Amino acid sequence: MKHSKVAALTEGAVCVALAFILGFVKIPTGGFGGSISFVMVPLIVFALRRGGVWGLGAALVYGIVDFFEGGGFSITWQSMLLDYLVAYMLVGLAGFFPRRPVLGALVGCLARYVCLVFSGVFIWGEYMGDLDFYGVTLPMTRVWVYSLVYNAQYMLPAIIITLIVIAIFAVRTKLLKKQ
Repeated sequence: MKHSKVAALTEGAVCVALAFILGFVKIPTGGFGGSISFVMVPLIVFALRRGGVWGLGAALVYGIVDFFEGGGFSITWQSMLLDYLVAYMLVGLAGFFPRRPVLGALVGCLARYVCLVFSGVFIWGEYMGDLDFYGVTLPMTRVWVYSLVYNAQYMLPAIIITLIVIAIFAVRTKLLKKQ
């Protein structure tokens, strides 16, 4: 029993470190923040291998590390909480679907997106302006639409990339199976 906890902690630490490293390889989307990256992949792989509780814990640790060591930005403690700690922790929900890895990945990714949308509405909404969306200016008057579109510009490509990678891992490797 003790050996399996040590193995899970070690595996979690490696996945958090890998996610942190992957956070430096990103495609910027402009605006005040958000970028397309692979950071959710190792967090989801770990969650699928070790379960939801372990996945939530590792993803929370990643959110903390990303904020403090990865150059995180917040205007209040609430924005730090929602944009980093809670948003990344929710990626760990994937671990509650070990037999359906793509569904688990989708649940974890969408939960993070929803959290970011709420943060955009309740915290960042007062800074709302028109959105420049790949050369097209979208006039914004509703904070919910603004937050949905703004966060979708980087989260939807990141979700698609993550789902593709997880689907490949699920079919072609034993990486998602607990050792």
